[in-house]
Amino acid sequence: MKIIKTALYQKLSKSKKWDPNPWAVCEDSVGKVENPEKFERCVQKVKTKQCKDFEEGLKKELKKKK
Repeated sequence: MKIIKTALYQKLSKSKKWDPNPWAVCEDSVGKVENPEKFERCVQKVKTKQCKDFEEGLKKELKKKK
C-alpha cells in the first residue's frame, strides 16, 4: 500500500496522540536480558518523560479554554 502524503496526512503525522509502550521501546534499544539494570532505568526514564509531556499538553489545553 502506498501512502499519499497530503497536507492533512503530514499535519496528523506530526501530532503525536499516543504514547509508545516504554517496555517495548527499551527492549528494542537496550535489551532486557543483556542488561536488566539499564533496561529498568530506561523504562523509568520513558515513563517520566511521558508524564511530563502529558502535563505540558494539559496545561496548554487549559490555557486555550480560558
